[in-house]
Amino acid sequence: RKWYDEHREAILRGWSAGDGDDGDNNVQILFDVIPYMHPGCYSGYGDDEEGFYTIYSMVFSEIYHEEQEGWLSEGNIEEMPLG
Repeated sequence: RKWYDEHREAILRGWSAGDGDDGDNNVQILFDVIPYMHPGCYSGYGDDEEGFYTIYSMVFSEIYHEEQEGWLSEGNIEEMPLG
């Protein structure tokens, strides 16, 4: 949340993670969550391929793995299972 608060203006100006630069700082985004910040990214609340739970399970899993990879590459933690 802190990162989004700090980059609010850049996001509102239309910056996206693919740009690689928020206008003020050179920021590399590994997983773009912007497409998942509105209800149009899922269809219904079922467990089907386009359902809420399937979509957000994928989103949170991807965020977890990207965070874990970053921490591991810095030597901060040992690999831990998502669960």
